[in-house]
Amino acid sequence: MKKIYATAALLLGLSISSFAFTNPHLKLKPELGDTKHGIAIVTGFGTPYGIGLEYAYRLTQKLDLTVGGGQSISGFRGGLGARFFLRDKAFSPFIAGNLIYSSGIDGLEFDANGTIATYDMPSRVAGFAKVGLKLGIGKHVALMGAVGYAQPLVNSQPVLVSGTDTDLHRTAMEVTNLGGVELSTALQIRF
Repeated sequence: MKKIYATAALLLGLSISSFAFTNPHLKLKPELGDTKHGIAIVTGFGTPYGIGLEYAYRLTQKLDLTVGGGQSISGFRGGLGARFFLRDKAFSPFIAGNLIYSSGIDGLEFDANGTIATYDMPSRVAGFAKVGLKLGIGKHVALMGAVGYAQPLVNSQPVLVSGTDTDLHRTAMEVTNLGGVELSTALQIRF
């Protein structure tokens, strides 16, 4: 499993790097200027906010404090985080963490090979740790990609309401619940 994470991180880094350095029309700025605020659209697999928005406040040239929210299969997600950039340049690796709450959802139905099961997914809290790359494009736009892992801090398990509980259903519930592997991308506008 560690090999998969390392391969995903390497591919993400190489794809962003090759895009940044082979695109002749791309103008990289040494930094994102004096912008203190940013709004990002975040999406991916296992992301802290599902599909959502993140607000970032630049506390120092290398540290962003973040707050965000969004929707996922497991309900509304919201939380706080921080992102530390290792370089004060347009192209920079970063490390980040989030503390996320998921509201849970009732009546989540899964159909696996004709076998239907309905679950109530309770609320959950998880801590995220990740590494990623930021690519600043111009003065006000940044692309970011991250690979990480979320550890549930409140390990509430889904409850079977009706139907047959199979291994395939349990795997689907585990994948859609808050926690596990994160592969995310974000498009950020700074102002």
